[in-house]
Amino acid sequence: MRSCIHFTHKYYFRLKVWLCICVSAVLIAPASFLIGQFSVGVLGLKERDAGLHRSLHSFFFNMYRTLMVQGNRITTRYWPLRLTFYFWYLFSFCVYALYSGTLTAVLAVPSFEKPIDSLHDLAAAHEDGFTIGTTRESSFEEVFKSASGGIYREVWELFDHEDPANSFLPSPGSGIEKVLKDKFVFINAELNSKLKATQLGVHEFYIARETFMPQGYGIACSSGSPLRDIFSKALTSMTEAGLVYKWASDEVATVAQKTATSAEKGPIAINLQHLQEVAVGSATI
Repeated sequence: MRSCIHFTHKYYFRLKVWLCICVSAVLIAPASFLIGQFSVGVLGLKERDAGLHRSLHSFFFNMYRTLMVQGNRITTRYWPLRLTFYFWYLFSFCVYALYSGTLTAVLAVPSFEKPIDSLHDLAAAHEDGFTIGTTRESSFEEVFKSASGGIYREVWELFDHEDPANSFLPSPGSGIEKVLKDKFVFINAELNSKLKATQLGVHEFYIARETFMPQGYGIACSSGSPLRDIFSKALTSMTEAGLVYKWASDEVATVAQKTATSAEKGPIAINLQHLQEVAVGSATI
């Protein structure tokens, strides 16, 4: 499928190809007419046997009918003219088959762009005209900048160093907003990206499936502090229970709910949370 589509865009839909088809369609009628005239003038055949009871206008019309796969109404007993018709039938069939087949292949391709799911996809996106960017003076910029090789160094070379302001944004919010305005790929923290995208409309964004450079957060205590073991045990318990991911999901859901509520106009529908509040309020009274 991909090779067929590549052939379609590279060759079949070019202007030169269509000009050749148009020139062939224009020349086949007078060529057939001249072949019939030659048969009458040189070989002495009758016009009706050669198919020349038809006018040149009729030849144009029937050759066009054949190109549109609607048949040819001209009949002849003259074999050179028949051979010309056979070649034109074969040419028209090939044009029709190629056009219908390649057009079907093009329409079968999804209209949306290929998503960017990892750092390895950034090179292809850059070739397609996307600008790669991140937050200025952030840990992401430092990681790519300090890399001496590998994928991080390759990504660093994709940034717009001629105009740094185009790739290195002052804040994550400005980078997320630029994604909506330009062909721009913004490298940012996953949770922050989800929150910002939720506020602006999550359906307008595509967040990559793969993440990189995992970062850990902790609580710093002074040396010998008795709180160190207490904090370590509590943080380990929360991590093993999956509470960190749950709280992150709850935060995104809360932002989404607030965004949806602010966008609504008119009365808000009563849900189970409202009924629960009424029940609790009645019980306390």
